[in-house]
Amino acid sequence: MRIAWPLMFRWLHEALIEGALDRAETATTGTPVKGRPWPLSVRLLRTALRRQRGRAGRRIVQDPKRQSPAAYRVTVERRGDAPLEAQLVVRAASKRAAGELASWIAERKRGGMFETTKVQLARRNEITDFDDADL
Repeated sequence: MRIAWPLMFRWLHEALIEGALDRAETATTGTPVKGRPWPLSVRLLRTALRRQRGRAGRRIVQDPKRQSPAAYRVTVERRGDAPLEAQLVVRAASKRAAGELASWIAERKRGGMFETTKVQLARRNEITDFDDADL
């Protein structure tokens, strides 16, 4: 840990603190503060950590040969400064996979951290053609 702090965590920690202070200043003054660009070392570390997490992370999309995916209507909710509730229709092998997929899509499209609040099988009239090319 003594070596990891100066090489990796210190830079990420400083970038995190600067971002939090910028958001706090924006919240208190009401005027948007232009965030500082991350140093090259932070951008490289974030890229490396993102790639590492991608290799070791769980797969959300499963092999369609195992189970036939069903359509689910999933309600996801973002909490915090700007709460938001959204409903998505997704195809997945299980309710759990549908919830994870819908949360991931909402986080990617709308920003913030979303959590699944309700998962139901979708009615036939809710199932439409969809394009997943940008996922």
